[in-house]
Amino acid sequence: MFLHNKRMQYTVRVDRPDPIFAKLLLDQFGGPNGELAAAMRYFTQGWAESDVPRRDMLLDIATEELSHLEMVAQTLTMLLKGSPSAMVDEVEGNYLGNLLDGKHERYVELSMMSGQ
Repeated sequence: MFLHNKRMQYTVRVDRPDPIFAKLLLDQFGGPNGELAAAMRYFTQGWAESDVPRRDMLLDIATEELSHLEMVAQTLTMLLKGSPSAMVDEVEGNYLGNLLDGKHERYVELSMMSGQ
């Protein structure tokens, strides 16, 4: 069961609209290693766990990941609110926008080969 407290745990602030940063942050929201994916992994592991203390811990972590998701969503909303549509269109159609979308295969290949 969930209880949603309408007051954010941490105050989210942005200085100005920034669609470029919003596009980068979108992966943290719903990408493969983002908050939503993390919450789902912890929920799945928790529901499959038979040891009660361990299950409770995993479900608590999953719930915390949902609060992170809410903060990221709030930040995304603020970054896009008031953005002139021209700014958003500029991000979508330019070189950086294509790069952020993974449309430059050579950079994707290079990033996979780098020893991080």
